[in-house]
Amino acid sequence: MFGEIVENQKYIEREGVYGIFDNDNGEIGVVHVRGTHLLVGGGIEAGENHITALKREFIEEIGYGIEILEFVDRLTEYHCTVNGGHYYKLIGNVYRVKLNEKIKDGIEPDHQLKWLKYEDVKKGMILSYQSYILQQVFSQ
Repeated sequence: MFGEIVENQKYIEREGVYGIFDNDNGEIGVVHVRGTHLLVGGGIEAGENHITALKREFIEEIGYGIEILEFVDRLTEYHCTVNGGHYYKLIGNVYRVKLNEKIKDGIEPDHQLKWLKYEDVKKGMILSYQSYILQQVFSQ
């Protein structure tokens, strides 16, 4: 578990799925959003399973199809948003994926695919559980 639980604070539970992937140059793919790095992925919508949601998120955020390689871990972080002061219990289901062909442009213009070395990625990660899981997968 990551983050601190604030007593008497109501948390909005948000479960999501996220993909970890790299390229032949040893760079990790992340989405750059408003000065921070995040894993590609997001919330699971009604009627979706992990695989369907993850494939949808990759197309929406960066426009690529993916192949699911393996489940990595399920992690929880208690987080307060900087702007809105909303409190979230984030549940992240993380998968290793292989990036396939680009299908179309992503529909979220503030989400830009960036290829970065591990050291550069971890400096810009906003969510502790995402930084942790990248360390587990790529720091060996």
